[in-house]
Amino acid sequence: MHHEPLLMAQAGARVTVIDTDIDNLKVLHRLQNASGVDGRHLNLVHLASADAILTLGREFDAVLILDSLTRGPVELVAAEYRHLAKCLKAGGRWLQLAPSKIWYQRRSEKSLGSLEVWHDWLDLAKLLRLLQPSRFHVIFDAKLEDDTWQWFDLLRLDDS
Repeated sequence: MHHEPLLMAQAGARVTVIDTDIDNLKVLHRLQNASGVDGRHLNLVHLASADAILTLGREFDAVLILDSLTRGPVELVAAEYRHLAKCLKAGGRWLQLAPSKIWYQRRSEKSLGSLEVWHDWLDLAKLLRLLQPSRFHVIFDAKLEDDTWQWFDLLRLDDS
């Protein structure tokens, strides 16, 4: 759970938090109440499936992905990526922090006994494939913190 949505809403941004885990949203709602963040600035949405993302419309100026979606096997999260890309306006920004290949390699070295750790990291080419048919211009693509994290900043292009 990240607190960034609360900080953005406190600064006056209209933020929509999407999560499939209702408990995460309940925690964020309690934090919203405790911090006095105006409900007009923070919209908490529980989604039961990837297809439910499409009900959000195409109104978003930015999509910020910091955690759960970045750690799932690509075949399980491909629909979510595609649908979220469709929610962005032309000129909208796709901002994502994802574990790198090195992060997964280090993690597998510390594996939990017989549990398998999948190695399905994102690189720019894989991310752009996941976002198809939407098209993006790369603003920034870099590794951070000793190459353990990958930061993507993409600009959604017009569909024409």
